[in-house]
Amino acid sequence: MKKNPFNSIHKIPYINTLINRIDRDIQLLGFIPAMQQLIKRTSVKVQIQALDNKTRDLLQNNGCIVIFNHPYEIETYVVVSALPHRNDLKIIATSNLLGISKAFDRYLLPVYVDHNARKEKASKLSGRFVKLFNLRSYIRPEEAHGKNIQTLKNASHFIQKEGLVLMCPEGFRGKGGRWFSGIGHLITEVGSKNNVYYISCYINHTSNLDWLRLIPYIGRILPVITVTFSNPQPLRDIIDTYRDPKNIVLGLEHEYNLWTSSLALK
Repeated sequence: MKKNPFNSIHKIPYINTLINRIDRDIQLLGFIPAMQQLIKRTSVKVQIQALDNKTRDLLQNNGCIVIFNHPYEIETYVVVSALPHRNDLKIIATSNLLGISKAFDRYLLPVYVDHNARKEKASKLSGRFVKLFNLRSYIRPEEAHGKNIQTLKNASHFIQKEGLVLMCPEGFRGKGGRWFSGIGHLITEVGSKNNVYYISCYINHTSNLDWLRLIPYIGRILPVITVTFSNPQPLRDIIDTYRDPKNIVLGLEHEYNLWTSSLALK
């Protein structure tokens, strides 16, 4: 039996201190305030845009699916830090993150995508870093598929109980690629009878240099990261418009690309 895949990471002095601090903050403050503390501690400059009172209220109180782009490294903790405070949120994210922090694990809905990642070359430094210390046993595609179906069911039940779920439809390091089918199946699974909303988020000005932002004060000299929220859409409207999971994915991907293109023109 293989050992915990992140035991080696915890032996690195600075990384160990950072992870322990984040873990403690999550336990004491909650996930969103802990990410806000991390932003503040590392002097990362974040500008939140188009978060009006209606959107803020829905993000804080309603069942919501929030999708965001994830081309580089830190988008997840940036988008979490931009949310209004609530404890009932989960992130659909790669299972490789399990075990980094016990407190963080409580907010993670894992998907198993190693079989996809193995088809691509890990070109970014962080990708090589995670793979170097990831000692998890390889999961066959058939087993991974079953686990991912269960994760989507768990996510849908959580949303139906008025929780908030975040996910990146392109997957980690998605940059202009096609969306995975998961978002379509998740929306269909939640259904149109619930008072649930779909909200897009676009994060801009992140880069391959983002790991430097974890070093105190370096964030002051790097570009301001912008987090822009879309107008909320009731899930029932999306289902009425696109009907089935495949069309939902294609339609929402098209809408997202049009929306982000319009932001670039402003």
